[in-house]
Amino acid sequence: SIALEYEANPDNPIDDIQQCLVVAEDAIAKAGR
Repeated sequence: SIALEYEANPDNPIDDIQQCLVVAEDAIAKAGR
């Protein structure tokens, strides 16, 4: 499972979540090769 970590930046969690999604998408793309 993939956990979205947003506690690290409580003032602006959206950027952290978006970054997590970018990393997750990249990992999924690599795994799908």
